[in-house]
Amino acid sequence: MEEHIVSKLMRHQPIHRYLQHDGGGNANIVAYRTAGGGYWLTFLCREFESASLSNKTATFVESVDSRAMMAVLSSSLFWWFYYTRFDLFNLKDYMLFGFRFDYPKGTEIEARLVSLGAKLESLLLSGAVKYVIHSKTRGDQATYKYDNARAKPLLDQIDTVLAVHYGFSPEELDFIINYDIKYRMGTTSQEQ
Repeated sequence: MEEHIVSKLMRHQPIHRYLQHDGGGNANIVAYRTAGGGYWLTFLCREFESASLSNKTATFVESVDSRAMMAVLSSSLFWWFYYTRFDLFNLKDYMLFGFRFDYPKGTEIEARLVSLGAKLESLLLSGAVKYVIHSKTRGDQATYKYDNARAKPLLDQIDTVLAVHYGFSPEELDFIINYDIKYRMGTTSQEQ
């Protein structure tokens, strides 16, 4: 089944082709962290409110809505891609922007991903909890924990839209939605 999923992903181009390389301000960004997160990766369409050496942003070209890209990168499909290929300790640009996704400009799929991405960001921000990390080298650092597990029903909707986009079968969609679920939803798999 995974070979079939990979073959369908490989028909698409890497998302790095949608990056804006000349800066372009920060109106169309996806923010992410290059470390931490455990069984969840957190993406937002705004910069994180707490400073961290692992905070990064990527700016997308004007024709691509960052809310749709945030939804794609938050999906269980992207988690499966990341989990099966990389070390889970770091999220490097080549891992992130090597993911394959042909942007569906002007389609119902784009509209659904934009809407779901906006809902996901709102849900993550509304449940964010601030806490302090005590570090001997950097001192006390405030950061936020996002309750990604609470967003699982929204993530399932995102994956359902992506299944149509990639042409996944119902069995392939079920595999993606439930991939690693007992660990991701367990009490020890806390969010970033």
